[in-house]
Amino acid sequence: MFVNIDVVLSPTEDLEKWYLRSWKEWIIEKQTNLKLEDNYNDIICNYKENEHYSKLDTLTSQLNALRDIGFEDVDCFYKYEIFTMYGGKIVVILFKDLLLPEVFIPKDWKGEELKKEFSKWIKEVKSISKPYWKKIFD
Repeated sequence: MFVNIDVVLSPTEDLEKWYLRSWKEWIIEKQTNLKLEDNYNDIICNYKENEHYSKLDTLTSQLNALRDIGFEDVDCFYKYEIFTMYGGKIVVILFKDLLLPEVFIPKDWKGEELKKEFSKWIKEVKSISKPYWKKIFD
């Protein structure tokens, strides 16, 4: 099972404004309740100015991309505004199970090609997500 926890691009500009306003209100509420003196409002500004933002895509596009490269049971497991957790089950044939008799492997099997693309995609997701989550949790 593959699960990605990340932010996604809002499908419309109006939703984006609403989500970011809600996020800002949440930050202010937490600052007040926890009596934090630091100002965390710059997190939202950094989110939009960050290189990561330019690479975001909508949740629909992310789910379709997983389906397109062969994932099954693809779904969004959790979504709160721009924050999401989604994924799917990796199809075993993608990685050519050595115990699977050749007769069951499609003649046009492109598993090695898909495996390379999947590996590149995973590396990019990790490189993009890591700095963003590090900033939030540090």
